[in-house]
Amino acid sequence: MGYIKHKAVLVTTWKDCKELDYFIDSQEPQHRRLFHVTERVTNGYLTYFMAPDGSKEGWKESDDAERIRADFIKIAMTIPCVNIVYVSYGGDYGSENGTTVDFTTDQPYENEE
Repeated sequence: MGYIKHKAVLVTTWKDCKELDYFIDSQEPQHRRLFHVTERVTNGYLTYFMAPDGSKEGWKESDDAERIRADFIKIAMTIPCVNIVYVSYGGDYGSENGTTVDFTTDQPYENEE
């Protein structure tokens, strides 16, 4: 049942994002491992990254990750001065489906659910 479709979210900002830090820290350990925050290198920018969960569409793990991704994006959207991108790529049918930008801060966000 289901197929693999990789989904990732990147949030880049120069602001402190305690809301995102708190959100990540509040996740179950298996979901917390999906997140990485870069160090500030130039101009004070850092990026929060939510990696793909690796499960198949329709599995409980995939549904859980979808909810977490949606909440992560909604919280990020409340923070001024952020750039957000949500992409889908690869997976079982990557050559057929290609890479899609599911959301950027340049367009309205509509949760897939």
